[in-house]
Amino acid sequence: MDFDSLVRKIPRLEKFCYCLEVPTGVRYFSLGLTFSWVLYAIGVLLEGHSSVAMTAWTTLWSVFNIAAYILVLITMNQSWKKIYFLPALYISVFNIFTGIINGILFFFTGNIFSAIFLTVIWMTTCHYFLGLKTLHDDTQENISVTVTSQT
Repeated sequence: MDFDSLVRKIPRLEKFCYCLEVPTGVRYFSLGLTFSWVLYAIGVLLEGHSSVAMTAWTTLWSVFNIAAYILVLITMNQSWKKIYFLPALYISVFNIFTGIINGILFFFTGNIFSAIFLTVIWMTTCHYFLGLKTLHDDTQENISVTVTSQT
């Protein structure tokens, strides 16, 4: 099975969270996920009892996520090419798998709050990925997604 056939099997969203148009939902969730990653990074940086490696990993992971989600917002507002959605798509897939692994590790190391917070983030990211993939597929090059109507 080739990669293109796998990509075509990804489900499309008609509505984001059953109540929002897809571009609006992607915009709100981009803001929400950006805020979540900022909170997560601040929490780990201020925690104090994490190892240097864990602090460095979390900071780097958070910065990449924040940059990707802000790039989605800028792309939507500035009518840039849809290729700028790709970093957030790839990072979202990475976040789902890495979030599951880190959540399990945090749970077993006793960092329950971080485990719960990461679980909420990766679960939210699953739906966000579907919305962003739908938006990416529906967006024409150099056409603002705020003008594109979703039916």
